Amino acid sequence: MLNDYPFLTAIGIVILTRPFTVFVHEFGHALPLLFFTKDKVTVFLGSHGDKSNSFRIKVDLLEIWLLKNPFIWKSGLCIPPKKEISINKQIIYTLAGPIASLILALIAAFLAYYFDFSKIGGFAIFVFFISAIFDLFHNLTPNKRQIVLNDGTVTYNDGAQLEFLFFLKRISRDKTNPIQLYHEGKYAEAAELFQIILQRAGHHREFIYGLALSALLQIGDYKQAKIIGDEYLKLSPKNTNDYVNIGLANSFLDFHETALECYEKALEVNAENIYALNNIGFTYNNMGKYEEVIQLMNKLISIDANFSHAYSNRGLAKIKTGIFDGGLEDLNHSLKLDAKNAYAYRNIGIYHLEKNEKEEALKNFKKAKELNTNTYKIDELIAFL
Repeated sequence: MLNDYPFLTAIGIVILTRPFTVFVHEFGHALPLLFFTKDKVTVFLGSHGDKSNSFRIKVDLLEIWLLKNPFIWKSGLCIPPKKEISINKQIIYTLAGPIASLILALIAAFLAYYFDFSKIGGFAIFVFFISAIFDLFHNLTPNKRQIVLNDGTVTYNDGAQLEFLFFLKRISRDKTNPIQLYHEGKYAEAAELFQIILQRAGHHREFIYGLALSALLQIGDYKQAKIIGDEYLKLSPKNTNDYVNIGLANSFLDFHETALECYEKALEVNAENIYALNNIGFTYNNMGKYEEVIQLMNKLISIDANFSHAYSNRGLAKIKTGIFDGGLEDLNHSLKLDAKNAYAYRNIGIYHLEKNEKEEALKNFKKAKELNTNTYKIDELIAFL
């Protein structure tokens, strides 16, 4: 039957080969990850993280999202667990994807050489061999082009990631991995190394800029974070959270307009980025635009009703517009959601300050500083009392 339609059969084989190659490649990444981490690994087949048009399969620690139409599969994505993985293990699981394609290509060549297949079978093996070899070289050749994922973050092909991982091994001082330092909470040391790396990182600078920004914000070095952020903006980052971090550095230094521009760019990538929406509210509060804060935080709460900072920002705005009871209620609810929200304590302190209850205000300001020494203008509020 198939022999009656050789052209259509050939087209069908070519179309079906690509999904199979994607499957092999992504599982090549996933299997060593499962072995190394003993933790959840997520694989997308046919997309870069699109859940809306995919269906889910769960096999123990492996979560698989398959694009519903396999005929349009062009790509895949393997997401590792959110835990620290050594550089050497990252190299292994990154290499494993293209190598899986190579192994299957060699198996296909072996089968074609030693066994007498029908013309259709031989053609199918030949097509798969070509597809696997293409996958190997296409993925292992470093490519500077960013791959924008469905959540707005960016990544690079396997070759570029391997190039970067080997680069990290070369520059790590005393075998210290700056990413590991970051995950261990040693932000000052990590920030120092990231800034050294930025001078030598080539086309990987976007990734390093994001890490450097985050580390600098963690230690409250907003001036240096702004310098790094201004450099990063020249590269037009596509990672929505990097825009948020650049904006936050500007917000803390009272460059409100620049901050708002960054948050808006983050929302262009992801319209429901809760951190961008929240930080716009934070900035509007600092600008005295309290009515706008209330409206925006209402929207944010409709997206995520458990986001503590939304209530903290709205509570302060209500207090500043004379809605004292409603504002305090929001702040108390913020603390129910997150007992360590320094900004909720800071804003409760402002509530008591507005009521001329200075002792209670000071107590809450000190609690805010105890929880987060970098709380916005907390030293000024304490000094005022």
